[in-house]
Amino acid sequence: SLYNNPQSSEAARDGIYAALTHYNAQEQRMFVENGYSGLFVTRRGGNKLTSVWMNGVIKLKADENVDNQNTWIGLYRLVSRANTAISNSTFDLNSTEPDQLRINDVVGHGYFARAYAYFSLTRLWGDIPVWTTLPDSDNIHKPKTPTKDVYKLIIEDATQAKALLNGSAGVGFPKAHAAKMLLAKVYMLIATNPELHGENMTEMDYWNLAYQEAKDIYNSGAYSLVSDYASLFDGTNENSTESIFELQLSQD
Repeated sequence: SLYNNPQSSEAARDGIYAALTHYNAQEQRMFVENGYSGLFVTRRGGNKLTSVWMNGVIKLKADENVDNQNTWIGLYRLVSRANTAISNSTFDLNSTEPDQLRINDVVGHGYFARAYAYFSLTRLWGDIPVWTTLPDSDNIHKPKTPTKDVYKLIIEDATQAKALLNGSAGVGFPKAHAAKMLLAKVYMLIATNPELHGENMTEMDYWNLAYQEAKDIYNSGAYSLVSDYASLFDGTNENSTESIFELQLSQD
């Protein structure tokens, strides 16, 4: 019943994003993604970055490097909380009733967060276990799902999020444009990886899909560049006119 009461459902929504702002899924993910991409960090934790640590990151084996392990845990925590909201909520895209719109928006956040998590996971680890339902005694040990199928799910989730996110959460939360942004990124990645292409789909098809999602955001008129680029980094310009998706982290 928690997820079909607007107020408590929105509290649970905040818990979904709390999983993404957790140290595992945020700071440690940055170490892993930057290290794996070749962007070396000069200092870490007060100690010089070691080749042993970097070697452990690049292997992407969770049992050999604590940052890999915690990033994996943190992103699957995000998946778990999103699945809980999706599985326990009843949405109605045809409703105009205010409480139902609030619940629809919460479910949209669940789909957006799950797509975001799986996008991060499969980019790093390739084939991964996929959960779209709540765990039980029969499905704890999931086989790996091929990367191509993971991307199909990401597209489905982000498309569903695009339909459900209606802005009722207010300032500081993703709206439908954030789901479009995610889709544009996904389509660009698939465009440049032929092994991920769907049947009868070409590279240009995916570039066109990415272009359309991005163009929809641009044409909405909801975003514009700030006049002073430096103001984006001085701690006073949260949720600026440039911000499509921004984690609400403590400035400290």
